[in-house]
Amino acid sequence: MKKNSWIGRLIYVLAIVLAVGVTVCTTGCSDDDDDSPDASQTEGDGSAGEDAGSADDESEEDTSADDAEESQQSEASESSSASAGNRVILCIGDSITEGVGTTDPYPSKLARITGDKVVNAGVTSQRSDQGVSRIQSEINRSNPTHVCILFGTNDVRVNNTGSTASNIQSMVNTVRAAGAVAIVGTIPPLLERGGTLQPAVDSLNGQIRGISGASIADIARDFGSGSGTMNGDGIHPNNNGAAIIAANFSERL
Repeated sequence: MKKNSWIGRLIYVLAIVLAVGVTVCTTGCSDDDDDSPDASQTEGDGSAGEDAGSADDESEEDTSADDAEESQQSEASESSSASAGNRVILCIGDSITEGVGTTDPYPSKLARITGDKVVNAGVTSQRSDQGVSRIQSEINRSNPTHVCILFGTNDVRVNNTGSTASNIQSMVNTVRAAGAVAIVGTIPPLLERGGTLQPAVDSLNGQIRGISGASIADIARDFGSGSGTMNGDGIHPNNNGAAIIAANFSERL
């Protein structure tokens, strides 16, 4: 009877120990789970990090765009300041530049259009090779910011256009070496001799359009056939023609 009572008490104690052990394990496991980061929270934190990174990137892009815009505005402001009647424009060429055949040469018209100082360095009968010989002295004399070059008509008239384009290119190089901007014009039509010189004019103008380092004022394009823009000699533009030349050079300054 006593033996059975002792066994009963032993079983009772073991049952209590097991119960306590289960409780301790459950509490410990619960604590561990609470300490480990929740998966959804981790993903949320990652997403927040990505959002923050994206926001930083967008902020940097916005800053770069703002800097670029400010730079462009600054450059435009400087350009506007330089072109507000402060330029010195040298116009070098032959009798067309000098103003033969018109009461208002294109350099004079250009001065009124731009409000800038314009120097007329046109010399009657000159060819492009003679322009090469004197352009440096003209630059030294006027210290221009821009140079308008219009040569080739007399080269065509004396049938000597083999080096015209290279002569004009040489003038452009001289202008750029002096720190000025070069603008080259294609030449107006030649109606003398029954228009037989026009094919040579068209060919030369094609070469002039290929000049490098200069803006091209395509004067010939706006002259067309020359109707209403040329004098009776078929060589020199009239006042209307001079206006076309001035407008074309003005657009390229």
